[in-house]
Amino acid sequence: PFLWNTPLLPASSQSMDQSTSGGLHIQVIEDDLKVKTPDLLRAAPLHLLLRRSGQVLRQSSGTAETFDLSLPVSTIKWFVSHSWQTAGWLKTVALLYRSNATAAFSAWAATLTIFYIVKLLNPSIWQWQIVRFYLGGAGAVNIVPVDALGLLSCVVLIVVLLYWQELRPSRLAKTCFLDKCCIHQTDPDQKQRGIEQLGGFLSRSEKLVILWQPEYLTRLWCVYELAAFTYIKQELARSIELIPLKLPLLVLTFLAFHLMASAMFLVLAPYTILSESFAEYQMENSSWSSVALYFGISFGLYAVGTYPLLSLPLWRFCTYHVEDRFNILQQLRTFSVEEAHCYMQSDRKFVVSRIELWFATVANFENMVQQEVQQKIKSELENAGLLPITYVIFGSIPHFCFGIGAVLQACSDGEWRMACRDMMLIVAAVGCCDAIGIGLSLRLALRERANPASFTYRYGGAAYVIFLFSFFSTIPPILVSPAVPLWVASVVTVLLVALTFALYCPIRRTPPPDPDMVAARISSFRSESIRTMSSKCSDGTTSMDTTLSDDNGAFSI
Repeated sequence: PFLWNTPLLPASSQSMDQSTSGGLHIQVIEDDLKVKTPDLLRAAPLHLLLRRSGQVLRQSSGTAETFDLSLPVSTIKWFVSHSWQTAGWLKTVALLYRSNATAAFSAWAATLTIFYIVKLLNPSIWQWQIVRFYLGGAGAVNIVPVDALGLLSCVVLIVVLLYWQELRPSRLAKTCFLDKCCIHQTDPDQKQRGIEQLGGFLSRSEKLVILWQPEYLTRLWCVYELAAFTYIKQELARSIELIPLKLPLLVLTFLAFHLMASAMFLVLAPYTILSESFAEYQMENSSWSSVALYFGISFGLYAVGTYPLLSLPLWRFCTYHVEDRFNILQQLRTFSVEEAHCYMQSDRKFVVSRIELWFATVANFENMVQQEVQQKIKSELENAGLLPITYVIFGSIPHFCFGIGAVLQACSDGEWRMACRDMMLIVAAVGCCDAIGIGLSLRLALRERANPASFTYRYGGAAYVIFLFSFFSTIPPILVSPAVPLWVASVVTVLLVALTFALYCPIRRTPPPDPDMVAARISSFRSESIRTMSSKCSDGTTSMDTTLSDDNGAFSI
């Protein structure tokens, strides 16, 4: 990776006579990617960018107040590359999820763990419950209380997800470059000098975070940032992170889908499948016929009472996600600088001149985006599957509250056989059935993508989502039924795990681009650029224009 004091060229190349055209060209490259005025190197803490629901991200025009959000720094954690044509709330949600999801999951797990440890040590504490479940046991009806705090721990998850950037210790705060906050927008002189050393901002950044929407690669300044960072860092697999903005929305919709379903289940289940009368029936008729009846009633409960409420939004975000995955790779395969737009023609002249300075020709840069950058993004998408399994687990968190409580209740009662079955329920419900349901829904959306005007693609997929989740959600409770032998429950659990692996673990992984090969290609482009510039200098035709437009946006992004 590029370091501040590390030269861009080997020492042998730098020892060239600076009076030669090649030496002058080397100096131009290095100067172009240096922070000429250290006082202008600024970054804004992430929590300031996300305050007031990300108001700073909603419009491109900046003021002295927005500039004051940034502070002088020596290095930048994230260079946030985005288009101002993208809705600000999309960028806010994506940054919140990207920076806070791990902390939110940890806080939820810690809250739930502390709660159940206290319950095990003192079962009489926190005795108020939302509902009391009745389960048919071995010769008796077992009462399983579900404490309110088990499900209310999800409130901790949501609060930390929204506000962890404010609670994070200052030493761990992420510093971000955002154009309107780090380049003065009201002082023309400071704005011009800030834009001229944009390459220096990129060279001091550890990671380029691309907030991707279909319009991203159609903006010329976004193309400039990608070009400069590709040239500087070269190790694309670690230095560039692309966030499709609708992906976090899909995960959060999935979480809301399960929260709503869990709430409805708490309301309706005590009067149907988990009522005392039905538990007594199961106890008296411990046979496969009772299992079939349980399956039918459970499926009807899920299909009618719990999953329909948010099935359509979940389906729509599934279609948005698969469409974005296709568009990302398609845009990279057909990338062209000529198709990128800008407000002022002088901006295009500046960006094209810099691309030619770094890559010798615009065609070389386009080829690198179409091959190496595209391969990097493709490897990440294909290796993660249609949806990374960690995202699935995050969206399935509400189900943990039921499963863990049932296991601990069985352990405290000394019913180890029931505890073993409950562990299977957790593995099947949270680790497999939810993953299978969303995985198959995404595959239907992918198949129907070719016909976006169809009723199935627009609305009918919601019925498919309801069927899938109702069917697979019915399986885990059956595994704990006394009518189902333990070996049958074990086999079903293994089959569910195998199907989950088939959906989420690719047999053949797509390798990312070789960093050495990328570095070699950029080195060859640099040599070609030096030769071209030397030829132009000998003809007296070279001109490096650094004049930029001064419009009312954040330098014409």
